[in-house]
Amino acid sequence: MSEMRVAGDGLAHARFVAEFFGGPVNGYSASSSDNGVATAGIRSPDLLIVAPVSNGTASVTVTASGPGGTATQTFTVRVGTGSDQTLFADAAAAAPAPAPPAAQAEPFIPTEVLPPVDVTPDDPDPVDIPTESLLAADVTAQPVLVGTIPQQSVAAGQ
Repeated sequence: MSEMRVAGDGLAHARFVAEFFGGPVNGYSASSSDNGVATAGIRSPDLLIVAPVSNGTASVTVTASGPGGTATQTFTVRVGTGSDQTLFADAAAAAPAPAPPAAQAEPFIPTEVLPPVDVTPDDPDPVDIPTESLLAADVTAQPVLVGTIPQQSVAAGQ
């Protein structure tokens, strides 16, 4: 996974982590080396959330757990530190102003009442559904790493 740079504006940033692990995965977890700089957690099923707390650098470790064990990847999170401040200031200045919010239209609520449909339980099911189990038997391989997350730079307001 590559470095993540975030502005110290308190806005959380997210990455999908499933594409960086292969094999059977039952779930993911995440932790930060310094919760005073950035916190990290997983929103089910595979969305990593990193929230900046204060300027600094922290390491975030993402762990994939499967029936055969675990695999981890660690990357650096830099929160609005040093030369990054000018990066964020330049990006914010170059970013176009956001468009004003559009007026909300009234929701469409259909008023037509459809006639009842007779359904008899003796009708044959037109879909042929296989009856054998589609699950693999006793998976014991552990998750494996598959590629890296590309570097991201995010400016305040994006």
